[in-house]
Amino acid sequence: MPLETTLWKLQDAALIATQRRSLQNESDLQSWIEKDPGLINSDLLLLGTEVGTAHGGRIDLLGVDSRGTVHVIELKRDKTPREVIAQALDYASWVVNLTSEDLQQIFAIHREDTLAAAFQQRFGEALPDTLNDEHSITIVASSLDASSERIVQYLSEYHGLNINAVFFTMFNDGASNFLSRSWLIDPQEVSERSEERAERKIRGAWTGYYFVNVGETKTEDRRWEDCRRFGFISAGQGVRYRNYMQLLEPRNKIFAYVNGRGYVGYGIVKASAVMARDFVLDDGQRLFDQQLAGTLIRQYQDDVDNAEYVVAVDWRDTVDIDHAKKYPGIFAIQQVVCKIYNAETVEYLNQQFPTSRSAQA
Repeated sequence: MPLETTLWKLQDAALIATQRRSLQNESDLQSWIEKDPGLINSDLLLLGTEVGTAHGGRIDLLGVDSRGTVHVIELKRDKTPREVIAQALDYASWVVNLTSEDLQQIFAIHREDTLAAAFQQRFGEALPDTLNDEHSITIVASSLDASSERIVQYLSEYHGLNINAVFFTMFNDGASNFLSRSWLIDPQEVSERSEERAERKIRGAWTGYYFVNVGETKTEDRRWEDCRRFGFISAGQGVRYRNYMQLLEPRNKIFAYVNGRGYVGYGIVKASAVMARDFVLDDGQRLFDQQLAGTLIRQYQDDVDNAEYVVAVDWRDTVDIDHAKKYPGIFAIQQVVCKIYNAETVEYLNQQFPTSRSAQA
């Protein structure tokens, strides 16, 4: 079950406990999420509300994230906990067959803009050619019974289904109302399990290596030459990018990739992610005190959510961008960090970066 939330108000250096209140109308949650999808996912664009299915159902909220994953969001409201889970699964069984064209048509019915334009505006990236390779189910409620929670956990933990429940609780301090949020399962854990299930199904076992996107593009002022010279990899300017960096742990084996160019290096992670302002080189000097080719590293330096996060890497084998390694069909995606399951790609990279051979899983 989710951790119980307690809320205090800080007033005149004293803590004043707020009172838990019942959410009078769970239907209010839908309008709140429509206005601010970040309540449940900071990486979400809503496609429509009360989306009709081919079987006569109506999905409360349907969305897509920056990777093209489609999200089914179902509110408990006046339904029993068992009903809402069964209904969400039924909707997902319909959503799984939607094509990119279907999703664009759904968006056109519910929104005035085109999906391509809205996607570009929301995420700063072009709409992927293929949408809905994966889908997600989120149940929104003020509470669920213990049996329903066990069902959600079972589907996620044992079957790798991308399903979760999010709970909202109302508090009051006598003058103002406050809304808190808690998850049944850590969303990052759910996402990782789902990705691993999908990759195993498509490509087999994990190779033991991670793909890491350097992020050097015409619009992103990160530089591989900085990473290579000072021994790091970084990402930031948003919570989801910070979270990707925090996936990397000491001794992880990584291949670095530059968008549109190819793979440029093999290395081993030395330390977990820290904010760029706190990153210290092996000689004790701060990264901030070095002359860097890229400028993004110093942006939002005191903002925990938007700062650049830096991971120390022992680069064992590298090339400059002009000699990046690739072949038609090599594994590469827009995601910042992920496990590599493509054995053919790893075999090729082991040849191009020979020091990676000794570390092969």
